[in-house]
Parts: sequence; C-alpha cells; structure tokens
Amino acid sequence: MDRENFRRRVAQLRDSWEERRTLKSFAGAPDFNSQFALLSSIYRWVEDAVADIRDVYGDSLAVTLGPMPTAGAPAPA
Repeated sequence: MDRENFRRRVAQLRDSWEERRTLKSFAGAPDFNSQFALLSSIYRWVEDAVADIRDVYGDSLAVTLGPMPTAGAPAPA
C-alpha cells in the first residue's frame, strides 16, 4: 500500500469514528432536531453509496436519489 492510500484510509477511519460518536448522541435522543440530524447523516451515507454505485456500474444501472429531506416538510422522513 502506498503512502497516499494509507493516509486516505486513516482519514476515512477517523472520520467514520467521529461520525459514529456523534450519531450515538442523536440516536437515543427523542427530540426532533436530534432525530433529523440522524436522518441527515443517513442521507449523506446514501449519497456516498449512490456515487460509488454509479462509479462501478456507470450507465448500465440507473440509480437515483430523491432530494435531501427538509426539517419543515410535513413528513421529513
């Protein structure tokens, strides 16, 4: 593994650890803002997954993602 790949992997691990720590506090909280923050994080994960799927499959697989939920929507989920 070259040095740049190693640095990128370490950065990804650090970022995912920080995100998991943040999400733990959201997941157990019953208030709307915490739950919406959790929904937003999940949405960002899905955005990343969609980008990866498009990179792998290109135009041979149609993958779409609806817009990011907004807090003021009647049913943001």
